[in-house]
Amino acid sequence: MTATTGLGARLRLARERAGFSQQEIADALGIARELVSYWENERRRLGFTQLARLAEAYGVSTGSILAVEAEPAEINEHDLVYRGLRTQTPQTKVAVRRWLAFLDEWADLLAACGVELSGRAVPPNKAWRSSRPITDSRLAPRLAEEVRAFYHLGTDAIPDLLAFLDHQGVLVYRVALDPIGGGEGVSGIFYNHPRLGYCVLVNTATTPGRQTFTLAHEFAHALFHYQESGLVSRAGDPDRTERFADAFAAHLLAPAEALRERVKRTPHGEVVSPLDVVNLQRYFRVSYATMLIRLRSEGLLLPEQYEEYRTYSPSRLAARLGLGTDEYRPSAAGSGISLGCYPTSVLDRTSTLVRDGDLTPTGAADLLQVSQEEVLGELLAPPEPAQESERREFDELPAPTAPRTKARAHSR
Repeated sequence: MTATTGLGARLRLARERAGFSQQEIADALGIARELVSYWENERRRLGFTQLARLAEAYGVSTGSILAVEAEPAEINEHDLVYRGLRTQTPQTKVAVRRWLAFLDEWADLLAACGVELSGRAVPPNKAWRSSRPITDSRLAPRLAEEVRAFYHLGTDAIPDLLAFLDHQGVLVYRVALDPIGGGEGVSGIFYNHPRLGYCVLVNTATTPGRQTFTLAHEFAHALFHYQESGLVSRAGDPDRTERFADAFAAHLLAPAEALRERVKRTPHGEVVSPLDVVNLQRYFRVSYATMLIRLRSEGLLLPEQYEEYRTYSPSRLAARLGLGTDEYRPSAAGSGISLGCYPTSVLDRTSTLVRDGDLTPTGAADLLQVSQEEVLGELLAPPEPAQESERREFDELPAPTAPRTKARAHSR
């Protein structure tokens, strides 16, 4: 966009670069298509609020549309992600653009605070670096084992993959996009940001177990497909890169050796009931479907068992065992932004910046794309007093013991 281009033409160019038709952006904003056409043909003036909403949807600043400031260099990097969204609904496109806009603003904020940014990331283990992405699924089991060993994850279930990735500096953003049924919906996105390094978006319009699989899938992209700036993942995608990431995720979350050991510990020493599958999937913190596929792939489930068990409701099976059923319910579809979208590391640093006076509550709300009330009432609110039952637990448990100190040598 240049200063010599009229506002209408700049609006049209921003829309086309973002991959929207006039009807799609109108649907996303809840306005008539004719109004978009009027703005682009300069037959009607638009207010600043309308301009801001268009800029947010297009993933650009209002200043760049008004030609009073240059577009950020990252917009070209974002194009690599945008290409994978061509068949998505306007709501999903807008949600992804909000995510990408947050990443740029987060990088700007960190740089302004003197934080040294990592830049585009590479795997920490040189043995995993390759001139080309690794796409041979036969290598996935061995590489999953190597990753576990490198990060000291052991050979059993991973307690909290989200917390692990946040600790490793992978910026995970979670938001509900459109459902992923039919093979078209987006389950997750990997983006090797030019300043922040590994960034991942997870579609929360799925069950928690499915989200865990997506996390592991995108982690495979980070380690073995880091040469790609951005990858959009869809369920059932036949691409070799996606198939490798699927295989890696399956073996990372439920390694063959650990899975066989847990099956031996079932009451009969083998899987004889779908209730065994429920216990196993909850142990490894994966979905019921993922566990069924892993058991069948490792020869721990007969073909007829697999076909039968896949027809059962895992939530009702869990209820029979007296277990909670929330993990079998997907989040509501939509693209609403809340503090829950962001990883702990982002929320912790943001609250620290506000308390230190480096960021105002209004600035934090703008950055996180939430209301100021949510920032003040949740992120910055003091801890609430413990309830009576919570305080009582301290009386029910042994009191802390004094820490051990090294014995001092007595001088004579």
